[in-house]
Amino acid sequence: MGIANVFIADWDAKFHYNFWRPVTAIRNGDQDGNDATEREAGWSPLNATPMHPEYPSAAAIIAGVGAGVLEAVFGTGPLPFTITDSANPNLKRPFGSLAQMAEEQREVRVWGGIHYRNSLVVSDEMGRKIAAYLVANTMKPTR
Repeated sequence: MGIANVFIADWDAKFHYNFWRPVTAIRNGDQDGNDATEREAGWSPLNATPMHPEYPSAAAIIAGVGAGVLEAVFGTGPLPFTITDSANPNLKRPFGSLAQMAEEQREVRVWGGIHYRNSLVVSDEMGRKIAAYLVANTMKPTR
C-alpha cells in the first residue's frame, strides 16, 4: 500500500518539477546561469540515466516509506538482518538496521550519478510522511 502511494506522489511530482538529471547538468554546466560552474561534456554516470525527470527520487521515497512502515512495526534500534539476492542466492548483504538499509538505498543513486543528494533527502522525507500517515490511519491491529 505504501509503495503504491509512493508511485502516485513521485510521478505527479516528477512531471510537475521536470528537473534535469546530473548527466544533463554536468554536460551543460556552462548553460546554468552560474559562472562558477563549467561544462564537462564527456562526463558519464556509472548507471544508465532514466529517461524521466530527476526529482523526486522514487528509490528514496520507496526507502523512506519502507523504512517508516517497518520501523513502526520493529522499532528503530539495531536489527541485524541479511538480504539474499533473488537471482543469485550466493549474493548476500548484511545490514545492522532498517535505517542502514534505507540509507544505502538512497546513496546508491548518488554514487551511480542519477540523482542529487538533496533529491534523496527530500524524497526520503516524503516516503516517511506517507508511512506515518498509513501507520496512523490505515494499519490498525486486527484484534
